Amino acid sequence: MSKVSVGDLAPYFSGVDQNGQTLSSEDLSRTGPFVLIFYRGYWCSYCMAHLTSLQKIIDSINDAGVQIVVVTPEQKQFIKKTISKTKVKFPVIQDSYYYIMESYGFAYKPRLNKAGPLLRRVDLTEVHENEEVKLPRPSTFIIDQNRKIRYKQLDGINRKKFNYNKIMDLVREIKVN
Repeated sequence: MSKVSVGDLAPYFSGVDQNGQTLSSEDLSRTGPFVLIFYRGYWCSYCMAHLTSLQKIIDSINDAGVQIVVVTPEQKQFIKKTISKTKVKFPVIQDSYYYIMESYGFAYKPRLNKAGPLLRRVDLTEVHENEEVKLPRPSTFIIDQNRKIRYKQLDGINRKKFNYNKIMDLVREIKVN
C-alpha cells in the first residue's frame, strides 16, 4: 500500500548516484519540478523499456526545466548494466537499504517461491547488497518545486503503458503555476 498520495508533501530522500554525487529531494526541488522513478533492476525488461523511452524524451523534459532521477535497490555494478542497456544520462540512485522505497510505501518482499519469469532468471541476493530482498513497485512521481506530489503512477502489473505526453503536459502545467 502506498504511503503517499497526490497533494502530499513528498518524503525527503538523499542518495548517491552512479557518478558518486549525492542528490536529495530538497536539492532537486530547488531547481524546479522533478520526475522520480522507482525501477526494479537491469533484469526487468519492462523497467528497461520505460527508462529507454524516458531517455528518448530527456531533452524535452530538461528543456522544460525538469530533471529525472531514478531509484533502484541494485548494486552499483548492476546499475552500470542498466545504464549500458538503456543509455540513460539521468541520475540513478542506489537504495541499498530500501529507505527511499519504504518512505514512499513502494517496497515489498517478493515471494520468490511463486516468482514469475522475470524473477526466476535472476538471483536477487546477488543483485542487492542487502540480504533481505525487497523490490520497489515500479512507479513514477512528478514532484514540484515545493516538494508536493503532483502526479503518481503505480504500475502494479509492470505492463501498463506510460503516457510520456502526460509527463510533458504536467510539467508544463507545473511550470506555469
